Amino acid sequence: MPRMKCFVLLFSASFGIAACSNQSIVPKPINGALAAQLNNRVTSDDDESNSRAFGVLELDGVHVRNAVFESGRIGFGAGAGIVPYMIVRTVQIKPYQVRIAGRYLELAPMDSIVRSANGRNQSVDGTVSSTPAPDHVYRVNGRLSPVDSAVWIEDFQTGEVVSGSVQSRD
Repeated sequence: MPRMKCFVLLFSASFGIAACSNQSIVPKPINGALAAQLNNRVTSDDDESNSRAFGVLELDGVHVRNAVFESGRIGFGAGAGIVPYMIVRTVQIKPYQVRIAGRYLELAPMDSIVRSANGRNQSVDGTVSSTPAPDHVYRVNGRLSPVDSAVWIEDFQTGEVVSGSVQSRD
């Protein structure tokens, strides 16, 4: 378990540095049109023992690569280490129907069985409406708890929620 904590701390520190350096980056235009970024988020519980991902699953009904599924897929068979799959996605400025989700990252079926037996296998998934503003960076964020799980889209710099929230009573 100490090995996992070291990995989570190392990842958090390196991602934090990268996130700070990316805060001032303006999304590049798409075909000359204004654009924004809509990013996934990989984090850990408060006790740093469980990794979780919040991400975009679909944009206007079209499946997109995301941290929720890809982190588990590329880390499958790697033992207890989670391989975070981070997405920096540039999107056009227009209204979207965005399917977002939050889940614990599990690399083995046994992880899911143990989490379910302990009442700690929360997840949330649903669709929200969102219209990005030009030159803004957004991320999917949320909370996973035994009582109330939720996921939403927020402004990366201010933390302001810019979409509806999908909630699940676990």
